[in-house]
Amino acid sequence: MTLSGQYVLKQSLEFSEREGITPLYGDTDSLYVKLPASEGEDFVKRCNEYLREHLRRKFGVPEDRFRVELEYENYFSRMFFVRKKRYAGLMTMYKGKEASFTEVKGLECMRSDGIEYARQVQKTLIEMIVRDRRKVRVILDFMLDQRERVLGYDLTRDEITITKGLMKGIETYKTKGVHVKVAEAFRARGGEYYVGMKVPYIVTDASKALVAVHADDFDGTYDHRYYWDKIIYPPSFRILEVCYGHVAWRDLFVKKPPAKRVPSENGDGHDDEEVDE
Repeated sequence: MTLSGQYVLKQSLEFSEREGITPLYGDTDSLYVKLPASEGEDFVKRCNEYLREHLRRKFGVPEDRFRVELEYENYFSRMFFVRKKRYAGLMTMYKGKEASFTEVKGLECMRSDGIEYARQVQKTLIEMIVRDRRKVRVILDFMLDQRERVLGYDLTRDEITITKGLMKGIETYKTKGVHVKVAEAFRARGGEYYVGMKVPYIVTDASKALVAVHADDFDGTYDHRYYWDKIIYPPSFRILEVCYGHVAWRDLFVKKPPAKRVPSENGDGHDDEEVDE
């Protein structure tokens, strides 16, 4: 079934190219092509006719057994793709009906990990691109303002608190991540601790190993460079590079990463070696 679906999707993409229509993306059971909204129904009809004939001729699928058909379901007036299964756009038709909302799939602002401020920055950036259609200069100024705020220690506790779950007893961790150490110190002074709890913490120093404090102990100090370079900027940077590749977005990092080395997408800014066993 999977291979059959992949085959039909590939044939649909190839058909759109032969018709002079730019294919944008195809995955599982969805196909995205670039064309005016008024031409969607006609394209779907012609593609279904091609698929019906192609499957009959190549595999002997009779007319009454043809069950796979494209349906013109959604339309985006503007959208971008960061990578497979990660995109956003302004949907102006949803399931055949007029609409007007921003659809976001797979990007960090839709996930519960990471920090609230990074999610809000990315959400605002997406709206500026797909709905407001802001000029690049305006978007650059917005990102510079966020950078200045982060580096100027202007974030609140709630905006920069990282939470990570304790999936087992503290003593059973062979390698203790920063959240385990925070929980250990919190328990030592009588704080509540149990397996499965979310540990809220704030990174205060990342010059060598990560050093953090429990969110309740936050005194306004945090490692501003770490938060900007590892947690807050990367989710937006990945979008900016795709949408406006001619701009030197990499220069906004405090410490510029190598050309093909960008902080991970696991939501909390930790590199792979930070993940608990």
